[in-house]
Amino acid sequence: MLCVRTDAPSAELWDAETGEHAPLPCCRSGADLSCAITLPAHGSVVVVTSDQPPATFPVSQQNEVALDLTEPWRTVGPPRNILRMGRFEFALGDRVCATDVPPEPIINTLARISGTEPLPVSIAPNGFGPTGWRMEYPLSATWRATFTAEHVPDDLRLVVDPTALVGDARVLLNGTELPLGDAQPEFVFEHTNAGWPVAEIVRSGENELLMQLDVHADDGGMLDAAWLVGSFGVAGAADQPRRLVAPPESALPLDLPASGLPHFAGTLALEREIALAAGDTHLAFALEADAFLDCAELFVGERSLGVRCWPPYRWELPADVRGQSNLTVRLEITTSAGPAIEGKAFDMQAGEFVEL
Repeated sequence: MLCVRTDAPSAELWDAETGEHAPLPCCRSGADLSCAITLPAHGSVVVVTSDQPPATFPVSQQNEVALDLTEPWRTVGPPRNILRMGRFEFALGDRVCATDVPPEPIINTLARISGTEPLPVSIAPNGFGPTGWRMEYPLSATWRATFTAEHVPDDLRLVVDPTALVGDARVLLNGTELPLGDAQPEFVFEHTNAGWPVAEIVRSGENELLMQLDVHADDGGMLDAAWLVGSFGVAGAADQPRRLVAPPESALPLDLPASGLPHFAGTLALEREIALAAGDTHLAFALEADAFLDCAELFVGERSLGVRCWPPYRWELPADVRGQSNLTVRLEITTSAGPAIEGKAFDMQAGEFVEL
């Protein structure tokens, strides 16, 4: 439904290619004129208000079939999943100073541990003026993360943002150095992402990732997370060690973390069969308010019924598939990048961001 603030009594749909125009069903609510329009998949329309009296239209019967998003849908091929590693054990030299620090400038991490750890500070008296102090750079620091692998896919890659490793950096996975000069572009959510194939380095059981940096300034250090990308699922709660497992064969559209996709970012393809009765004309999500906040595109075969980026998530069925007793529909959900970038999602009920 399109609402336009206008004094015009009606509206017309114009075809920009042929120049033809046709009246639209309209109704007025105060200063707004509401028009019923159907947008084609990946398309647009031209609507022009008119001084002509509103046209009359026959009333058509519309029957809506609810698509249940609380039940599992089959995944269409293994999804390109992401495991974000965003909490690290931090060491200065050979001394472990903290076990749970995020990516951030090293001066922020040093502030976190300043109450419990001795810091390499240089103090310079300045006569009668204020005493100057600074960190004794360069500092040799290590960020360490671990994960467990029960499944190692052939397409597994380790991805970092090389521009976020500020200092003289070395990346080691299970003791094998991964030269930054060998990292190939690997778009996760930024064009600066790059990575290495690591299927032959990752082993069954516990694996260790080390980021070793000689940091030369307050704003240096490990400034962003690291990611594993590939055809796998993720098991384990947010506050527990994460495990790589076999990719999910089904997923809950309303709960990707519970489906083994806690940090997934991108487009997830799902499918299921539905039964249509004679007279069914539309498909729609059966949802409570704010239960689904992503973009959705619905397909029948290879035919897109359109993209919906906000409620109502509703699609008109093509005439040639109406009444089919066993129709396969494919749902492609495009998520935000937040779970991969921040490792968090907004909990609508709690009204706050939660760790994934």
